[in-house]
Amino acid sequence: MELYETLHRICRLPLVALQGGLALLVLAGPGMAAADEVRIAGGSLLKGEVVRSTTEALRIETTFAGTVEIKLSEVEAVMLDEPVTVLFEDDSTLEVRVVSVVDDQFVYQEHPNAEPVTVAVSRVEVIEPDPWELGQGHQFTGRVNLSWENESGNSEKTELDLDFNLDYRWRDNHLLSYGELEYDTTRGIRSSDNWTWFSNLDHTFEGKWYYAGAVMFKKDRFADLKLRTMVGPGLGYRFYQSKPLNLRAELGIYYLNDDFYDQADEEFWGPAWFIDYDQMIWKRRLQLYHRQMGFAAANDSDKYIWRAWTGIRMPLLAGFVASVEYEIDYDSEPAIEAETTDTTLNLKLGYEW
Repeated sequence: MELYETLHRICRLPLVALQGGLALLVLAGPGMAAADEVRIAGGSLLKGEVVRSTTEALRIETTFAGTVEIKLSEVEAVMLDEPVTVLFEDDSTLEVRVVSVVDDQFVYQEHPNAEPVTVAVSRVEVIEPDPWELGQGHQFTGRVNLSWENESGNSEKTELDLDFNLDYRWRDNHLLSYGELEYDTTRGIRSSDNWTWFSNLDHTFEGKWYYAGAVMFKKDRFADLKLRTMVGPGLGYRFYQSKPLNLRAELGIYYLNDDFYDQADEEFWGPAWFIDYDQMIWKRRLQLYHRQMGFAAANDSDKYIWRAWTGIRMPLLAGFVASVEYEIDYDSEPAIEAETTDTTLNLKLGYEW
């Protein structure tokens, strides 16, 4: 009860019962501890610095456990020792002293004595935004995985597998690039030679909606594929976007061209889709992920391609990560004598930043 009475004195407002998805952010008054305090459902209390909060999750830096991210639905109350910046979907910002979220309504006060103002939660983009979200600079993150094997003796085999994932963000824009390379030899003879490059540039225009343009290139010598080109626009929706959980889906109309080594080239157009998902599990020690892209021809053809990567990633030390991944690559109409389906089980060691 002491905490609630203190909050009441600071806000000079009757406190709403803390329940369900309610989160309350308040500027701490004189005499209180300088550190931010986060009270979690069940009575636990975290002290540190709140560095970011969306309508889905809150992130706090602590001295004993590093950076901790908590679902907003699990937060009962937060007391801050400094004002917080709120970024709205129309790109406007506001310094506020008191914030509460209840029943999909966002209530804020510019100072403790001000009248509370209520807006829809959908109008709020983030609390304590990063500089790049305010148009100040950019954010660049990525991951590189490498696998190399060299056998000699009864079996002479060399394998080199490389893949990368790059994310570049500035304000409402996001550029995602993904690529992979596989080059294997057996007794000096090339046995695998393929690579893929995929890039997707999107711009958020309304809430979680975005429009995008994507391009993919692929080469596979042993499938007689000299170069596959797929390009087109799309419309997407971000269901979740936070460190514990990300999910987005995109649908568009694409053009597909298959350039072969030994047979006639082919052209198609039709609907295509892209799904990207990852989620922290098992006390956030592991990350489950799934990414897929597909295309179905609409110009008098049964051409259908589908490619998916599903795996589990485990952070190690100093940015290094280990993962196990299962990949499926399906083409309903491959080159003559090529298989319709390739499957690969990968064990990876990588580095992310």
